[in-house]
Amino acid sequence: MSISRSLTMFGVEDMKAFEAMIKSTMTYLDSGMSAVASSLLSDVQEQMAMGDTESARQTINRVKYLLSLKD
Repeated sequence: MSISRSLTMFGVEDMKAFEAMIKSTMTYLDSGMSAVASSLLSDVQEQMAMGDTESARQTINRVKYLLSLKD
């Protein structure tokens, strides 16, 4: 995936680096991907409340990507 497409879809240049970063967090290590997804979806709620629909859309795409991973 090109950097510009990744930025448009996810707001992140490198999804593999994003995935590695997520998998090194205490939330992931202690509670797993569902806890990470829940936390990111809380971020989406805040983004929507602030009227930032583009960031909310990108965060939802990141959640979908993370949930699609095979552990």
